[in-house]
Amino acid sequence: MELLSYKDPVRPMDLSRVLSGDLQPPVSPTGLQKPLEDVVDKAAEAIDQGAQRTEIDALLAPHLHMALGGTPRRILTDHRFWHWMTTSPLRDFVNYRWPRDGDGTPPDNRYLGRSTLNGFNRNGLTRLYWTAAATVEFDDYALTEKALRNPDLQLQLFDRRFCIDDRLARECVRSLHDVGEALHRRTLKLIRMRLCTLVVESLGVTQVEELIADCLALASDTS
Repeated sequence: MELLSYKDPVRPMDLSRVLSGDLQPPVSPTGLQKPLEDVVDKAAEAIDQGAQRTEIDALLAPHLHMALGGTPRRILTDHRFWHWMTTSPLRDFVNYRWPRDGDGTPPDNRYLGRSTLNGFNRNGLTRLYWTAAATVEFDDYALTEKALRNPDLQLQLFDRRFCIDDRLARECVRSLHDVGEALHRRTLKLIRMRLCTLVVESLGVTQVEELIADCLALASDTS
């Protein structure tokens, strides 16, 4: 499938018309061909089977990340590309994953998002792609699935600066995915406090692991 991008971002006021097909924004080619058909098929299969929301996230993220492999970062950080993705090839997934409000209004943040860290994490597809990008280890997406099956942990990590350092994001998922919401929130709060006086990029892998282990132990002692 050819990757396209809208020439302009979709405005929230126009989203319903774009989704219904009444408005077709002009597109620009990216010059890239990627196997998005596989992702669309996986999403359709999961929807037909009535997959749970976290289940379909965990299923789709690795396929989306692999399908977009080699795509330049300038495209992957362009909202116009993701607006096309959420309203065109993978519209059915976003429709299913985030149903419309009682008045029929689509949740625009899930289709569009904003140009902020948490805005990217609100978009229904960028959250999957960047979670996978940060947590994949040597083509193994086990941590990606753990993160996306724990939506509060994913939110706490990828709405904040934890996700900027992949090592930190991976170790947080590895250590906190099954400790419970209250404990992982306390631990992450302690890590944020420690990072006020640390430059995480200057830490080695072992130091990152020790930082998280120390904060988890302290949070457990105060529970």
